[in-house]
Amino acid sequence: MEAKMRKTAHELTAPIKKRLKKIQDIEDWTDTIINVELMAVGCHLIDKNLKLEEAWSIFTGYDEPVVPLGADKSILSRLRIIFSQFTGQSHWERELEDYFELPSIYRLIERTDEGVISFLTPRFDPNRKEDYENILRHPVARKTIDLDFAKAGKFSYTRLKDNIQQKFQGEIPSQWVFTNTHLPHYREKNLLPLIYLLIGCKSQRKWITL
Repeated sequence: MEAKMRKTAHELTAPIKKRLKKIQDIEDWTDTIINVELMAVGCHLIDKNLKLEEAWSIFTGYDEPVVPLGADKSILSRLRIIFSQFTGQSHWERELEDYFELPSIYRLIERTDEGVISFLTPRFDPNRKEDYENILRHPVARKTIDLDFAKAGKFSYTRLKDNIQQKFQGEIPSQWVFTNTHLPHYREKNLLPLIYLLIGCKSQRKWITL
C-alpha cells in the first residue's frame, strides 16, 4: 500500500548538512546548527521582531501573542511541520545554548543580550541563509512510501528478550487478513428525512428536529 507523507527536516536540509559535515570542528553539531538557523530565518520571515527564545511557543498551536496579526501564516505552518519535535521550551533552550557556544565563524546568526538577532556571513558555507529561505518559501514536499501489511501464511522473526536473541514464529490464517483500500476522495451526500419529536411535559412541550 502506498502512503503520502511530508518530507522531514532531515530530508529538506540534507544538502546543507552534507556541506557542514565536511567541517571537522562542527560535524557533531550540524543538527543543532541547522535547527537554530532554519528557525531563525523562519522567524525573521514571519516578523523581524519575533524573539528566537520565544520561537518554541509557536508550536503549541497558538499564534498570539508571539505571532503578530497579519504575519505570513504559510511560513508559520511550514515551521510547524518541519519542527514538530520542538513541543517544549526546555528542548529548544538547550539547542540555543549549544548553538551560541560555537565560534561565530561557523554561525549564521548572532544575538544581543536583549534577544535581537542579526545575520552574519559564516566563513564556511556562507550562502546557506538563501537555502533556508528557499525551503521555507515553498510548500513542504510530500513523498510516497510503501507500507507492508501482514499477509496470510507462516512468519518468523527474532528479537532480544532478557538480553538473549530469541526466534518467534507462527502462522496467520487467511481469514484474518483483509484487503486495505483507500478512502474515497469524495463521498456523495445522502438525503435524510427530517424527523420531528415532541418532548417535554404537558405544561411545556416543544418540537425538536433530528
